[in-house]
Amino acid sequence: MIRLREVFREAWRDTATGTSRALLALVLFAAGVGAAGWSQAVGVKSVAQDAAAWVEAGAAVRIVEFPGLVDGAQCEALSQTAGVAASGALRAGPELRLAALPSRTLTAFEATPGMGELLNLRTPEPSSGLGVWLSQDLAAAMAARPGSTMAVLSAPGRVAVAGVFPFPDDDGRNPLLAYSVVEPVAAAGVFDACWVELWPERTQTAALATLVANPVIAESGGATMTPEVRYLNASLGVEFDARGRLERLPTRGLLGAACLFALALGFGLIRLRRLELASSLHAGIAKPALAAQMLVEAATWVGPACLALAPLLWWAAARNNPDPPWLALFLAAQTVALASLAVLLGTLAATLAVREKHLFKTMKNR
Repeated sequence: MIRLREVFREAWRDTATGTSRALLALVLFAAGVGAAGWSQAVGVKSVAQDAAAWVEAGAAVRIVEFPGLVDGAQCEALSQTAGVAASGALRAGPELRLAALPSRTLTAFEATPGMGELLNLRTPEPSSGLGVWLSQDLAAAMAARPGSTMAVLSAPGRVAVAGVFPFPDDDGRNPLLAYSVVEPVAAAGVFDACWVELWPERTQTAALATLVANPVIAESGGATMTPEVRYLNASLGVEFDARGRLERLPTRGLLGAACLFALALGFGLIRLRRLELASSLHAGIAKPALAAQMLVEAATWVGPACLALAPLLWWAAARNNPDPPWLALFLAAQTVALASLAVLLGTLAATLAVREKHLFKTMKNR
């Protein structure tokens, strides 16, 4: 029985002399399995990027309209519910004329503080919280920025710009606030609408938005009045279905293809050395020792290949990923790990399939 030390020594000799074709195997494994892992990581990342774009476009925002009947405090409280990213109440305010735009009358809005988070408000650092919020287009026209002041044609004469919020009018969203002034007010009293950003999507959470405006019975005719729910931006669809998109990715197919490729690679490399291994068996080397040697030789190139793929797959999963890259990286790492095992299984199967009689048969055929 050959000693374990001799197994490693022979494996090293075969690797150093190129007999095991370790460098070729490493390149083939890294290219084939790495491509599958890369595709998995990029596929998951693309879903995260689409989700971020969907949320950024306001597609996750529901607007519960019930003029004069929305409870501002209840609307604000929705943001504490799981699945509600932000919420805020909005109502029409007094008309406003700015000194820089005297010929244009703007409709000011009053909003509860939660609207600031929902609108991705940009504020000066540090922010006093006092003043008004301007849409980005209006701020650009006024040459205003967070922390500055602007003149108005009414008392008190000048108002502070407490923040600026992006609200493009060319991405399909409701243009209500595209060129507007919003004044933050306390969440007391009633409002016209409650804006709710539902993310991540939950079917049961959507119904909660209507609780801020309980149905009432109209005095005339006894008709039931119910709030109307609209989408801030329905141009991208009314739901994103991240789970469904992830399930439709070809992750299992890529995993299977990578493992089959790795299995064939490990098996094929041993088949190319069948005469050499049959000769070793004829010389008295026990098959378990020979199998151990082949596994060690396979490990000498599988290990470095995995190490070489690690930073590449991390880069593929993390670059421009709005979410933590762990899910995308996990799928890719799983594929590499299982493919590595497939190489060892293919190597072992091919080694055990070698018989001493193959030596004489192969020599005769030559």
